[in-house]
Amino acid sequence: LRSMRYGTLIKLIIVVVLLWGLFTLIFGITIPRDNSMHPAINEGDLILYYRLNNSYEAGDVVAYTNNERQYIGRIAAVPGEEVQITEDGQLIINGYAQIEENGVLTYPVENGCTYPVNLRENEYFILADARDTGNDSRYFGAVSMDEIDGKVITFLRRRGI
Repeated sequence: LRSMRYGTLIKLIIVVVLLWGLFTLIFGITIPRDNSMHPAINEGDLILYYRLNNSYEAGDVVAYTNNERQYIGRIAAVPGEEVQITEDGQLIINGYAQIEENGVLTYPVENGCTYPVNLRENEYFILADARDTGNDSRYFGAVSMDEIDGKVITFLRRRGI
């Protein structure tokens, strides 16, 4: 009986260590504190992201950290590209105006970065989907690869359950 308890305890410890490793080294979990990605992701949703990506593409939704706060955003431009945001709300990447879904306009912000932004190696320009309420690269400039926590792979809608 005693050896059975010991064996169960060892199995439990192994499972806990494996889960800890899985969710600290490979995957991450976060809960957005605002509606900056609304309507795709809402405040309070449970987000699962993959930490081991070594490159990202425009359109990828990522979790990233800036000034010790984690954000969720969509990559608008990748290394080597030039980003311009005009006063009339046009997002221009490499000289081409981007047609945003649902007619979303992207305005520059007061005390934000200056344009054009030329992205160097390992730098990304990340925007919130809800441009009027989200903090993103318009405020703090390019996000380095080191600040990206991972690519969002799924989420669980927690509100209204």
